[in-house]
Amino acid sequence: MRAPRHPTRRRLLGLVWVAVAVAAVAAPGGPPRAEPGLQLVYVTAQNCGFCAAFEAGRFEEMRDLAATRDVAVRVVRVARFQSYAEDPFPEDLDWLKRAGVRSGTPRFLLVRDGRIVASAFGTAGYEETIKPVLLDPAGPT
Repeated sequence: MRAPRHPTRRRLLGLVWVAVAVAAVAAPGGPPRAEPGLQLVYVTAQNCGFCAAFEAGRFEEMRDLAATRDVAVRVVRVARFQSYAEDPFPEDLDWLKRAGVRSGTPRFLLVRDGRIVASAFGTAGYEETIKPVLLDPAGPT
């Protein structure tokens, strides 16, 4: 039987990971280059309570699941969950805003080679749309 995890510890670890990811995007030398293969883009907002709950509870699980499939996880933090059309995205992901991705967070996008493979809004959307794709041994098409 697995011992229960301490929620404060998980929340802290999740927030630390998000801070590291945001710092990596803002590092000198510009945004990271587009990575080959599949990427999971997680759009979160500073004023999003659902995002904070996801990051405290299930973000680590999502990141670990993506790692088992060699899927790079990218975090984009925007100012407001209601609309992020004006918020800066990393340069290599800015095309997502022009590709018709709707505002609203948390937003989960699986992208490959300049196209959106799957998109989901909200934590239920992650569970119903994105997670099954990550679990499928055949992988996304």
